[in-house]
Amino acid sequence: MKTNPVMVAVLVENLRGSMSRFVIPGAIALWIGQFIKYITKQEYKPAWVLRFGTKIIYLFIFFIVLNLIIGICLYAMITAGKIVIPEGLITIPTAGSSFVIWAMFIFPKLLYFIVNIFILFGLAQVLKRIMPIIKESKTLV
Repeated sequence: MKTNPVMVAVLVENLRGSMSRFVIPGAIALWIGQFIKYITKQEYKPAWVLRFGTKIIYLFIFFIVLNLIIGICLYAMITAGKIVIPEGLITIPTAGSSFVIWAMFIFPKLLYFIVNIFILFGLAQVLKRIMPIIKESKTLV
């Protein structure tokens, strides 16, 4: 079965959007809820989500980077003419100077994903460092 590159491009864009709009905020809300429950209750062992939270966040970061690389490769293939998109399906700027295209269309998306990656990495580091402190404080009480 031959895959349609246009449909692959649309699928990648939809995956990227749903990952950053729904999955990651939902997972963060779940972590916050489990973290509050772990702090307020006298349970010794944290929930599964908290124990493997850093690994899950690093997996999210991997998927974000992978989607970003695939998106950049698809954009390069579309602008090079290797993928032909039916008119009106996706609006991709290809006319004008490459600096204008870079400054107006590529750089803001790239900056958004880099900031998103750094925020998730910082959250993973905070979770990794704070869980042993809380565990130790629960054993002292």
